[in-house]
Amino acid sequence: MKLKQLTEWVHQLVTESDYKVIKEIQLGETTVRLSTSTDANFHNNIVQLVSNNGAVGLDKKDMRALLGYIKKMMGYSYMPRLKKEGIVMEGKMVKLPSGLKAELDTFKGLTLFTRQGKPIKFDRKELAMFLRSVGKHMGVR
Repeated sequence: MKLKQLTEWVHQLVTESDYKVIKEIQLGETTVRLSTSTDANFHNNIVQLVSNNGAVGLDKKDMRALLGYIKKMMGYSYMPRLKKEGIVMEGKMVKLPSGLKAELDTFKGLTLFTRQGKPIKFDRKELAMFLRSVGKHMGVR
């Protein structure tokens, strides 16, 4: 059987069948799936956040600053912190050392903005998973 005949035969079988061929994407050892649309890729001292909206890279210096902001504004348990008057803190915009902007909200979670201004959003569950993986792969706690 010649190769051309074989490929035609396989092509005919696939087109006539009702089954769909689904390829499952294998994630690497240093890739963490945070949500259906967001992944975190770890390379040496850099984490790359890839989303449907865009991608952004954070180095160790940015991660330390971001973690400091999160602990200071959202608390260690990421629970709401109240002012003295009883008003909840909402939507505080901070700037990381590399110039990226992040918005911390106690209810919505974290929103990182790419250089083009596109948002990459994390709810509280995704944020906790992201911080755990950063502590494991980068050593920033």
